[in-house]
Amino acid sequence: MADLPAPASLLALPRLVGLAAAADGRSYIVELDRPGAGRSSVVMDAGDRKSVHVPGWAVTALPDRCVLHLAEADTGPPRTVLWWRSLDRGEARPLAAPAGGVSAYVYAAAAGQVLYATLMCSDMSAEQDLELRRQRHALGTGAALYEPGETVHHGRGAGQRRIRLACLPFASQADAALLPEPCGARLRGGFAVADDALRVVAESSVDDHRQRRLGLHLAERGGTDRPWRWRRLAPHDDADFFSPVLSPGGRWLACTRVSGGSPGADSPGPPMSGTLWLFDLADPTDCGRPLATDVDVWPTPAAWAPDAGALYFTADRAGSTPVFSVEIATGAVRRLTGTGSFTDVQSRGDEIYAIRSAVDRVPVPTRLRPHGPSGRRAPQVLRSPTPDPAMPGHLERVVAHIGSAPVSGWLCRPANTGPRQRAPLLVWLHGGPRASWNAWSWRWCPWLAVARGYAVLMPDPAPSTGYGQAFTERAWGDWAGTPRADVMSLVDVVSARPDVDADRTAVMGGSFGGFLAYHLVARSSRFRAAVVHAGIWDLGEFVSSSTMARAFHGEFGHPLDAADTYRRQSPRSLADQMRTPLLISHGSLDPVVPFTQALTALNDLRRLGTPARLLQFPDEMHDITRPGNVRIWYEAVFAFLDHTLHDRPWRPPALLA
Repeated sequence: MADLPAPASLLALPRLVGLAAAADGRSYIVELDRPGAGRSSVVMDAGDRKSVHVPGWAVTALPDRCVLHLAEADTGPPRTVLWWRSLDRGEARPLAAPAGGVSAYVYAAAAGQVLYATLMCSDMSAEQDLELRRQRHALGTGAALYEPGETVHHGRGAGQRRIRLACLPFASQADAALLPEPCGARLRGGFAVADDALRVVAESSVDDHRQRRLGLHLAERGGTDRPWRWRRLAPHDDADFFSPVLSPGGRWLACTRVSGGSPGADSPGPPMSGTLWLFDLADPTDCGRPLATDVDVWPTPAAWAPDAGALYFTADRAGSTPVFSVEIATGAVRRLTGTGSFTDVQSRGDEIYAIRSAVDRVPVPTRLRPHGPSGRRAPQVLRSPTPDPAMPGHLERVVAHIGSAPVSGWLCRPANTGPRQRAPLLVWLHGGPRASWNAWSWRWCPWLAVARGYAVLMPDPAPSTGYGQAFTERAWGDWAGTPRADVMSLVDVVSARPDVDADRTAVMGGSFGGFLAYHLVARSSRFRAAVVHAGIWDLGEFVSSSTMARAFHGEFGHPLDAADTYRRQSPRSLADQMRTPLLISHGSLDPVVPFTQALTALNDLRRLGTPARLLQFPDEMHDITRPGNVRIWYEAVFAFLDHTLHDRPWRPPALLA
C-alpha cells in the first residue's frame, strides 16, 4: 500500500463504486468514478486476457465477450442510454434511448429480454410523451402540478416524475413496449425480474392526503407475447416493503419489511423495526412470512444461492456491515464475514462477490466461498485498477456505558501521539439518524484530519443501527436528549486518554449530525468550535418544508398537532445558550434540509452575538459532490479549526478570500 496522499490528490483518486460478476465466473466488472471525469467500467478477466475499458456503468456481461451498459447519449438531448458493446471488436450501438433516459435495467438471460425503467411526464404512450416534452421545451417550462396526496419532487426534472417500466425483446431487436401502470399506485424505481421475464416485482407507493405506503407490486404474464397484469403484495399489511430480490426460477421473493412509526401517517406511532420478509409468489393469497428472526438486525436482502435454498443478506453490526446467509427451510442464520462493510453482494456458482470497505480501508472487490468449514471467512481481495492507500494512523474501537447500555464508536488517531504530543480531538457525527460509522467515506474522510495531527472520534449514539432494536428505540422521538448523552459519554472516555488534548476539542456533523452538533454546543462548554453541514436548526420548520416531511410524522407527529414537541427538540430553542464559534455550510439546492435552515441559524446566532460563518454552495444539494466544492469545504474547515483550536489568525482559503 502507498501512503495516503494529500487532500487534493486523495479527492482526485478513482473510486470503486460498483461490482458485477459475469455469469460464467471467468470475469468481473468494476465500476469506477473519477472525480471530474464521470463514471466508467473495467472488465477484469480472471485468466490471461487484458482488462478492457467500457465507457459507461451498470455493465452486464453477455456471452461471446459482449456487454450491456448505460452511458450518456452521443447525439440529441442529454440522457442516459442503454448500449450493447462488443469487447473484442469495439462495436457499440444504442438499444434503448427513451426521452426520459434509462435509470436502471435488468437483463433476463433465459428470455433474452431487457426490462428498464424510464422517467415520463405522463401516463400516455411513449410517442405522446415525447410530443408533450417537445411542447414543454418549446414553451420553456418545467412546471409540475401535484394532485392532493401526491409526493412532491424537486429540481429541474420535477415535471417528468412518473416512472415507467419497458420490456425490450433484445434477442429479436424489436421495439420496446411499455408495461401498464399498476392501478392506484406509482412506481418508485427499484425492481426485480425473473429469468424468464414473465414476472416483475417493482417498488411502489400509494399516496393519499393523509398517508403514504411503500409497497411492492407484482406484474405477471402467461407468455412473452401476453399482456401484463399487476397485483399488490400484502395489500392489507400496515407496513412498508422495499428492496425486492427474486430467487432463481422466480418463485420466491425476499424483501425488507418495516413496521411501526405509523408509516406515512400524521401522528406518532410505535418505533420502527425492520425484518427480512419472504413471499411465495406461486400462491396468490400469500402475505409473506418473516425470515432470520433470531438475529437482532435491520436486514437488507442481497442475493440468492443458486439453488434458492439460502438467501444472502447484509445488516449493520457493531461498526461493520457483514454478509449473512439464512436457510429458507430452517431459518438458520450464519454470519459469513468478519469486520468490514459489504455492498454489491451477488452469487455466482459457489462463490459470492462483493465490495468490501472499512473506516480505514477504501472499497476493494472481493470474493468468498460461503460453504466449507464453519466460521467467518476472510474474503479474497481481487485485482482492481483503483489505488489502495495506507492510512496515516491507527483505528481502534472505543466503548462507554450509560446505565446498562454500551455506546460504541471508532477512534482514528495519529501514529506519533502520546503524553508529550497530544492530539486535538474532533468529534464527527453521522447523519441519518438511523445509520452508523461502518464503511469508508470519501466525503467525510477522517484520515485527512488525522494526517494533520487530529484525533477523530466517530460515535454511534442511539438511534444508530447495528446495536439491536432496543438500542435504536432509546432515541425514538427523542433526538435531542439520548443521542447527546451517548456522544458525551464517549467524549468523556476519549478525553481522559493521555494522548488526547481535551482542551482543544471541536464537533462536526452533517444533517442529523449537524442537528446534534448544535445541541452539543448549546449544552456543553467543552467544544471550542463546531462545523455544521446541512444541519437541522428548526425541526418543525424542517419537517414542514422538506421533501422527506412524511418520514418524520410517524415519529414526532405533524408540526400542526405537536408544536411543543418540535420546539423542545429544536436547537433553535437553545440559541441563547450557544457561545461556541460555528462554521455552517449548506447547499442552496438542498431539498432534504432546505437552505433556509442555514439562513435562519445564521441570522439567529448573529442576533445573539454568537460568532457564526456561512459557507454557501449555490450548485449543491444535500451533500457536497462536485470535486472542487469538496476540496474548498475541507480547506475552509481546516482553516476554521486552525483559527479556533490553534489560535491562529483567521485565513480563509485563497479561493474564498
